[in-house]
Amino acid sequence: MKKVFTLITIFILFSACRHDSFSDLSDIDPNNPIENGETITYDEHVKPIYDQRCTSCHNPLNLEGGLDISTFSTARDNINGTIDRIDRQTGQPGVMPPAGRMPELDIDIIIKWLDDGLLEQ
Repeated sequence: MKKVFTLITIFILFSACRHDSFSDLSDIDPNNPIENGETITYDEHVKPIYDQRCTSCHNPLNLEGGLDISTFSTARDNINGTIDRIDRQTGQPGVMPPAGRMPELDIDIIIKWLDDGLLEQ
């Protein structure tokens, strides 16, 4: 009987031991709209990326490659070609921006914008 009691006690102690870690929660970037489950919109998420990385060359006054993506409608209408170019690896012909691949998060946001339905707001 003493062995059974000891085994039960050991079993209870080990089953109560857990490795709870908050590191998984702290790994979530509060500034990452994808990790936060946000719906990606042009105004809030995509336009700032385009303004920083694309529209200095792709606007109505400077149509590099014949492409203007400076407005919601032109960005939406050209999304497939844009994704094709930004998703290429550095050194591949036609990669955009030409200085090198943009950060993976920016690419993921633009792709998720398409997946979320190309919403403006």
